[in-house]
Amino acid sequence: MIVSENANRKTTRWMQALVILFALIVLPLGAHLYAKEKAETKSDKAATMKSDKEAAGKEKLSQEEYLKQVWVGLQEKVEAGKLSEGEAEAKFEEIKMAHHMSACEGACLKAELKAVQAKLEAELAAGNITKAEADSELAEAEQSIKEQQLAQQETYQALVKAWDRSETLINEGMATFEEAVREYEQAKQQFLTENDIFASASMYYQDAVAEYQAAIRAGNMSHAEAFTRLSAAEMGIFAKEFLKAEQQYHEQAVWASLQAAVARGEISQEDAEAKLQAYLQESEVKAGTSSKEAKEEQKDKEEKKLASAGTQATDEQKNADEEKKKQAMKEQDSKK
Repeated sequence: MIVSENANRKTTRWMQALVILFALIVLPLGAHLYAKEKAETKSDKAATMKSDKEAAGKEKLSQEEYLKQVWVGLQEKVEAGKLSEGEAEAKFEEIKMAHHMSACEGACLKAELKAVQAKLEAELAAGNITKAEADSELAEAEQSIKEQQLAQQETYQALVKAWDRSETLINEGMATFEEAVREYEQAKQQFLTENDIFASASMYYQDAVAEYQAAIRAGNMSHAEAFTRLSAAEMGIFAKEFLKAEQQYHEQAVWASLQAAVARGEISQEDAEAKLQAYLQESEVKAGTSSKEAKEEQKDKEEKKLASAGTQATDEQKNADEEKKKQAMKEQDSKK
């Protein structure tokens, strides 16, 4: 119409009819296909979520079944006289703690990657880097975390080998608890570095060593049981270190996400700082509750152990009294 001299040219009637017919056919079909695609996508998402939940449930169930089988196996060894009841309980606690430590390590690495992603998002929102640069840095971070995971696994395997050697010495009667611990400590010095997360737990580890030494001297624990319980205690310390690092990464991720929101103009800097403080306070409350529950659980275990020891002491005292009575009666009979 712009280049034509006749700017008022109209569409013919048959062309108008054709366009209307085309619209009547295509638009309902398009709406139907869109609705179908949306329904299928929704169904796929629901199926994926259901599959993920089922997989998580199966994994949890398999761990529970595994621990049940382990406990049954340990009880069979107790009945066969290969382990004492205390040694079986210590071994079971060690295996449970190994699972817990592994889960904490995995969660820590995921939190580290999440923190990196949040920081890159904040940099991208602030215009400090491009999308290509963010993708490149994220790929490098993922590779670095994978290498870190492999290094930690190698270190842990070295710890297990060193521990097994010391445990063998105790089981074969070639070393006491103190000697086995000393052997294990010397082996650790050969491959642990100062910055290694496994090395940072050494101060708490010594407290556990002193505790089990006292238990052995009091006659409440065998050397083998003490060494196995020390293994569980050490892995518990490792798990706490991973949890501590995981929490720090979560805090970094939250702060970076808030800074990205500030850069996009969604919230003010003051709002970001207030939200961070609220998150930290909530985390402290959760940590306090978790710590309280753990302490109560530990207290219950100690009370049960003391009650069991008290019952055993009472039984021993009764037997001793009966033996004294029998001995006194024998002496009276001999005098007569």
